Amino acid sequence: MRKIFELEDRFYTGEPTIQLVMTSDNRGGRFLEKRAFDSAASSPAYEYLKTIAPKAGHSIVLVNAMGGYEAYDDNRNGDSFPNQPVNVGVPAKCGHKGCEASAWIAADEVLSKHYKSFEAHGGIYKHHVNKDPSKSLGKVLKAVWNDKMQRVELLLEIVNDRDKELTKKIADGEYPAVSMGCHVKYDVCSICGHRAPTRKDYCDHARNKMRQILSNGEKVCVHNPSPRFFDISFVFRPADPTGFMLKKVASAYELWSEPSSKMGELVEQYEQKIADAKKLGDIRKQLLGQVAASRRDKNVEQYKSTARANAKSRRSADDKDIAKLSAYPLSVIASTFAAKNAALSSSDVARIMLKQAGFNTPNWLVDRVVAMQPIIEGVFARDPSIREKLSHLVEISDDNVFPGLFAAVDAWSEKYAGMSDYARSEAYGPSGYNLPVGPGALYRASEPGRSDVLTMTDPHTGHMYQTTRGAAQDQHHANMKHRLAGSALATALYGAGMYAGGKALANKYPMLNKIPKALPWAAGVAAAGYLGDKTYKGLRDATSPLRNKTYVTDQGLEVPGNTEFVKASALTDPAYLDKVAFDVIERVGDVPDPMSALTLKVAHQNTSSAISQLLLADIGDDEKVAALCSGIESDSGPIQPPEVNLQALSGRIGAILLS
Repeated sequence: MRKIFELEDRFYTGEPTIQLVMTSDNRGGRFLEKRAFDSAASSPAYEYLKTIAPKAGHSIVLVNAMGGYEAYDDNRNGDSFPNQPVNVGVPAKCGHKGCEASAWIAADEVLSKHYKSFEAHGGIYKHHVNKDPSKSLGKVLKAVWNDKMQRVELLLEIVNDRDKELTKKIADGEYPAVSMGCHVKYDVCSICGHRAPTRKDYCDHARNKMRQILSNGEKVCVHNPSPRFFDISFVFRPADPTGFMLKKVASAYELWSEPSSKMGELVEQYEQKIADAKKLGDIRKQLLGQVAASRRDKNVEQYKSTARANAKSRRSADDKDIAKLSAYPLSVIASTFAAKNAALSSSDVARIMLKQAGFNTPNWLVDRVVAMQPIIEGVFARDPSIREKLSHLVEISDDNVFPGLFAAVDAWSEKYAGMSDYARSEAYGPSGYNLPVGPGALYRASEPGRSDVLTMTDPHTGHMYQTTRGAAQDQHHANMKHRLAGSALATALYGAGMYAGGKALANKYPMLNKIPKALPWAAGVAAAGYLGDKTYKGLRDATSPLRNKTYVTDQGLEVPGNTEFVKASALTDPAYLDKVAFDVIERVGDVPDPMSALTLKVAHQNTSSAISQLLLADIGDDEKVAALCSGIESDSGPIQPPEVNLQALSGRIGAILLS
């Protein structure tokens, strides 16, 4: 379980939670602020600082991170970090079988045994954006346990140039809020001892009565055994006097009073959105041959040649069909196409939207729209909230599906989609796996492509998982080979036993020698084979790590239980991959590196234009995204990094496209 909790501005003793304690004087000397340790002069942190000098351009900050539960109680989120074992030998009162243990918190699970994880895993970031080490503001120089004060103290070494605003605030004594992140395998209810690995597993005390004092005087909180600390984040709350910002700040404080487990879930959801946005760019590069596919993305690599072949066979939409579709709202068009497992290309969308606005779209503008896509995808990775804001403009949902458009979508797919996929869908039906019947039986009997996607929906969670037909076939063949080899070994053992036993019987009863030798050998081989196969299957089933020997996919096919499935994503849907490849190949043809070819094509249209300067700038993709977003970001609160102003972004993109 991930937990996120913010520290108070002042520690329980009244001391500032965060203080500047050492800086370089830029002449090789140092400035040491001893007043930070006046209330606890015996702090191991102070003793450590006397032995070092800060590096030039670095600042060392003291953070009074957290205190032991016995001395300071739980924090504002209801989390406690005991420094003494809790209820050793006391049975849990919740009645759950998984909560039976010799202690609610054992001696080796207390805070003073695990605070060093700050040094091993902790990084310094802003707003918990901690997946990219290059964005770290510094490092945890030292984590100490102050036994006199019963608390963890951290010395953070911050590189001043990595965030000059933060450095200035600290130098001026204006310290931003500090937030911590940690992982625990479960937390333990202080009332009943229930162990919850996730927030959804909470008992009634933790779910509905957190931090309340019960009638018997006990206070509800959750103990955190063996915490592994991994993130120290500075959280900036804007002080803009407008009503909007005041409301935003108020909601931030309300949010921080929520259980830390909920905060952790929100951060994980936000990180997943960033990961999905980055995945989009990775898939585009793989399909277009800009980078080799990684092992993790083997499904995309397997489909790569098919997607590019489909892109070559797909035609650009004509003006007549664009005009027909532009009569419908974009949400209806997109939802209906999605319901038919079809995807509009980027040029289709651009032409439809401009047609609705009363304009025809010149080819040079479509080229620019497609060439800008990788940078726009980078903006989504920088600020995933943009995708949510745009979803209100183009909402894809079942409610927006218009059956009256189905015939038009089918005609569109027949005319413009990759013909190999269209022919296959016509031959096999929507699922691609109908039985061969009727006049087209000969064609229908041909084998579907190995890259066809199979899906399986978990009935307990609703999550969809996917694999390819080829992966299921390969696993089936591998299992059969394994079974044959295992059965053969068992058969050989039975055969050897039968041979030895038969020989002994013939020696004891000579009359058996009169039976034709072929008969007992045939019977023996058959019996040995049968017993060998049954023995192997019995051993396999008894020792198998699989929950199920087979699975039935959503398409009705039975696949081996050890087939590798991955969590399904729209990003790996074949129709979507076709669309990604077609977006660029439509503009420049199927050249080895079509994205680079498109960039040069756009740039050479007008080398002095803003889009040419952006696309050809000798900087990385992340720097191009940062340049596009520069000056139109605002701080968004304790969890998310700065938000991009969508209206300002739209205006900037429009100006670049039309430059």
